[in-house]
Amino acid sequence: MSRKPHRKHLLLGLALVATLAAAYWSPDPAADGGVLLAERPARNATQAPAPARPVVKGATAAEVLEIRSRDGEADDRAEALFAPGAWQVDAPVAKAEPVAPVIQGPVAPQAPPLPFRAIGRYEEDGTTVFFLQHNERGIVVRVGDTIAEQYKVESVQGNLLTLTHLPTNQTQTLDVGGTS
Repeated sequence: MSRKPHRKHLLLGLALVATLAAAYWSPDPAADGGVLLAERPARNATQAPAPARPVVKGATAAEVLEIRSRDGEADDRAEALFAPGAWQVDAPVAKAEPVAPVIQGPVAPQAPPLPFRAIGRYEEDGTTVFFLQHNERGIVVRVGDTIAEQYKVESVQGNLLTLTHLPTNQTQTLDVGGTS
């Protein structure tokens, strides 16, 4: 049973063949005898363009990368720019003034945000029962119940359920929505 190659594989193969052919028939870089620098445009119409300068084989990297003036004349600014210490700026020395340490008293622990979400509620024998979601579990609570040994349901006032975080003894409220 023969399988046709996928289009992507075919395109990758063609790209590989084209790359190999281009590398095989490309001109020899050593046959040039050197590299010519591109001509630079003249600054105004009256000046003739500077002739391209060939880089001589065997030239050092410093000679190739030498900074030259555009008009062919020496430029003292370029030499001064890269002179030792040309970029060094003496920073003013600031005197540090002693700062008194800030001493804070112990920070009272804060109750974490309520980990409950109200799902619903209903009336049973004159008592309101609430459905809450806690850690992906549904729980049923009434006023006076303790939840997960951390919260105690204190009271309900309208749409707000008041809970006390037992470790910090702080009260928090949870909106349980309108009456059903």
